[in-house]
Amino acid sequence: MKSTKIVLIISTLLSGFILFTGCISHKFFLDFSPGGVYRYVAEGDSLDLFDGRILFPPSNPWQETNRTREKDDEGNITWKYFFESKQEAEISQPIAPPEKNGLIQFQEKNYLVVKKKSFVAVFPGWDVTRIYGDQREFLPPEVDDIEKFESDTTLQTRLKQLEALGLQKTTARRYMLQVQNMILEWQRSGNVEDADSLMIQQGLKNFSVIIEVFMLTFKDKDPMEVSLEWYQELRDPMISICSEVSGGSPEWFANVADSIDFRWKTWKDMEDDGIELEVFLPSTWINANPDTVRNDTLFWSIESESLAEEDVVIQATGWTLVYWIDGLIALVIFGLIWLAFSKMQKKKE
Repeated sequence: MKSTKIVLIISTLLSGFILFTGCISHKFFLDFSPGGVYRYVAEGDSLDLFDGRILFPPSNPWQETNRTREKDDEGNITWKYFFESKQEAEISQPIAPPEKNGLIQFQEKNYLVVKKKSFVAVFPGWDVTRIYGDQREFLPPEVDDIEKFESDTTLQTRLKQLEALGLQKTTARRYMLQVQNMILEWQRSGNVEDADSLMIQQGLKNFSVIIEVFMLTFKDKDPMEVSLEWYQELRDPMISICSEVSGGSPEWFANVADSIDFRWKTWKDMEDDGIELEVFLPSTWINANPDTVRNDTLFWSIESESLAEEDVVIQATGWTLVYWIDGLIALVIFGLIWLAFSKMQKKKE
């Protein structure tokens, strides 16, 4: 089953990596000329590159070709890893949620007088609001003006406290949704014939009490000093409640809980990453909407935040005239015209 596969993948990743906050620069160089190759360069420190949040190194047919190490004046070390693949009709790329596949697709077709080349790069969306809730739902609009009040430290501090309180409510809402998604995942796995909303309601009712009691421990604390990392404290209650209302095994729910939390941390790390595409598509004319174009080379820059809700799909189509066929057709047409002209001349004589 799909859900079981997801759980196993995430559990394997969790067992081998520790998550650290950071960002990675992802650059793809796609050459669609005859015999062209695909290249992927990932740049960041080693903790960012190997914290388990992306499929790194990328799977076959990507092959590592080089790696470089640079140290700046402050002693920070940056690694660059270079990967290459031969030109494929379809190949995976690693910028995707754990349960989805990022793709690069290429197709080439020959028509009578033109050759068509088309490519599609798919960067799947993360469904952040559906799975984790609106991250700004409980933030008062005044917090958007924090930077305007640098001179008024008292007001700025108060706005930051309001923001911190809003983020606490947002985090509580996220864990409520996690309980809902855990039960839904159990139901989708074939354990019930139809979705049981009463089961979900009971689970949320039971867990809301846990959340309320847990948040009372923050009552006398400065909200800006309250950590939003609640998973270790809430993990066991979530598993227990889901197991009780559904009858499912605690071990199964433990795996699902870990996978949802891992996915969230993966997204929070990745939303600061940079993604760039450089595509060489030699053609007579090109139909595309790149950020920048230079001759037959197209450039796109993708902000990771744009992947929060929906897929980002980059595509282009190039058309190239098949000149020898065009020349042959022109020659035939010229011959027919000449033949017709010759006949007309003979009739006049």
